[in-house]
Amino acid sequence: MPTPPDAITRAIANFNRLRSPEAFAEFIGFDNNEIYIRFTGSFCRTCGMLDYFEDLIFELDDRSPISLAVVDFEAEDDVTFQVRYRLTYQKPSCAR
Repeated sequence: MPTPPDAITRAIANFNRLRSPEAFAEFIGFDNNEIYIRFTGSFCRTCGMLDYFEDLIFELDDRSPISLAVVDFEAEDDVTFQVRYRLTYQKPSCAR
């Protein structure tokens, strides 16, 4: 399986450091411009589940050329969700 870009690895590690054990993210894989992350945990049920999935997006470093957008998610069971993100690479602002 291909390894994720470093920015994604760092974002997942930071997400897990801040939100575990309530929520834990794990890289599953990617295909073309989509990346798959599995989330497990007890989660705060009063919060929207989408909030957890979007929190990973905010963990990306502002200087990273990568951006993510949630495309879809599916519950595997009550405590596990698989999320599909669209992966986009942006040109650095100095490249014109």
